[in-house]
Amino acid sequence: MSGLHFVCEGAILGKALRDVRNVVERANTIPIVGNVLIEAGEGVVRLTGTNFDIRATREIAAEITAAGSITVPAHRFADMVTAMPSGSQVEVKLAGSQLQLRGGRATFKLPTLDAEAFPPLPFGESVASITMPAATVRGAIDTVRYAMAPDIARFWLNGIFVHTDDPAQLKVAASDGDRVLARCALPMPLGGEAVPPFIISAGLVDLLRRTLGDADTDVEIDFSPECVRFASDGLTIIGKAIDGSFPDYQRIIPAGNGTLIKIDRDALRDAVTRVLLAGDDKASGVRLEVEKDRLTISRGDAACEGREEVPCETALPDGPRQYGFNGRCLKDSIDALDVDALEVALGDPALPALITSTARPDASLVLMPMRI
Repeated sequence: MSGLHFVCEGAILGKALRDVRNVVERANTIPIVGNVLIEAGEGVVRLTGTNFDIRATREIAAEITAAGSITVPAHRFADMVTAMPSGSQVEVKLAGSQLQLRGGRATFKLPTLDAEAFPPLPFGESVASITMPAATVRGAIDTVRYAMAPDIARFWLNGIFVHTDDPAQLKVAASDGDRVLARCALPMPLGGEAVPPFIISAGLVDLLRRTLGDADTDVEIDFSPECVRFASDGLTIIGKAIDGSFPDYQRIIPAGNGTLIKIDRDALRDAVTRVLLAGDDKASGVRLEVEKDRLTISRGDAACEGREEVPCETALPDGPRQYGFNGRCLKDSIDALDVDALEVALGDPALPALITSTARPDASLVLMPMRI
């Protein structure tokens, strides 16, 4: 526990700590897993957090007086640095068994644990490597993540499935197995044909959304048989794959649904949001009545009912029809596509609906029917 002494900008250190502490659970029965690993040397400070399944490391520039490594409580360290006076330089120094922080007139001391006890997360041998814009990665995640199973009972659905079943496309999909499916098909990046079928955990998905952002940077993505690694702009995240088989979702994506609705996305979203107020359970069903140039959305009973008509373009080869869907899943599907207009393809009321947009040809959103 000798050495370790550096100075860096408080704002930069605070942001780096916020990035890595997102991995660290606040309640830990194993103290070392609640700590952040600090490694300083050659003008760079590396900060690492882990929860055994995910490991995040952020590198920042610093003035190093003494190289070394140590671990300290992650959330407390981040909170202290964030609370330092605005614009201050933060001095971090190991003194015996404590870590001393100084910024402006503020000083803190933290308990430490040896760096050698910090748990590793070996990546293994890379079997595929691709590079994609950060905005593309986040956009694909935002398109499908709402469809992930919300519980861990069916753990193989509690994540996003990355796979290649088409030589021209890298596909990302999520489903809760019962009500909703979302797929995003991206142009195949260089080296993408070697990407193995891989389920990225929900925890890693959430971390990527918080840390990647929409910056104009590239993300290097490496796959090993058991892990995936994302590296971008000084941040490296490693996550374990979910050990399971994602279902053959392709067979439930409808083709040839004859009833077609072309509708303003914001008008549909706002109408669904209002109609959902006619009940306490937003997960219960809503009824869609499709008529010529009009879609009527309703829910409720004689005591409490919500109803709204939305103008639209319709193709009705089988005449007006009624459909039922889970209200929350319908709204989440609409929210997933930030576009001006949507196309909703419907067939028999007992079959799934397909939501797409000409502005987002990469996205296919499927809603399973619900008896109303």
